[in-house]
Amino acid sequence: MRLTLLLSALILASATANAAKIYKWIDERGNPVYSDQPHPGAEEIDVSTEPAGITPVPEEKLRRPRPSAQRGVTYERLEFTSPAKEATIRDNARTVTLALQVVPPLATASGHAIRLSLDGVALPTAYQTSDIVLPGLLTGPHTVQAAVIDANGSSLISSEPLTFYLKVTSTDDPTGPNIYGPTYPPQPYPPTYPPQPYPPVYPKQGR
Repeated sequence: MRLTLLLSALILASATANAAKIYKWIDERGNPVYSDQPHPGAEEIDVSTEPAGITPVPEEKLRRPRPSAQRGVTYERLEFTSPAKEATIRDNARTVTLALQVVPPLATASGHAIRLSLDGVALPTAYQTSDIVLPGLLTGPHTVQAAVIDANGSSLISSEPLTFYLKVTSTDDPTGPNIYGPTYPPQPYPPTYPPQPYPPVYPKQGR
């Protein structure tokens, strides 16, 4: 009975020891091969403690929260480059294109976007480009302001307000003289009443 228990213990110990060893060799194609079975010319790697070539990460680093991708991004400037301040834009489609300069560039990978306010009302769209097209505007003055927001919708930087004027060119109400061609080309019309001496209605009378 004791001999049987001893043999079982030896077999278990041998299996545990073999499971902690990995053999590495290079095949005929030059590729590394790993196996738990011995191979002629194989290099024995002991993995009973730590995997070969891998340095364990300290536990305190594992517990340390990873910094957010958006942390450390500090915007220095946000301003409109087009249109100019107080500019008059003539567009019959009533479309205005805004161009913004963002320094440093907008961190879209971190979820940053641009939010616009038009005439004091925040637009629902979060733009991820610095060139923004606003279609279907009413004619007249408009004021826009931009802000860079993070993934949570918090404002990181705001621009100065920009005022511009939108007008359309009407072909039904032109302005200025000499804009119409002659309706009737010039031609010699005979005088309706040829000149003739008319007697005075009230002849001069003396006193």
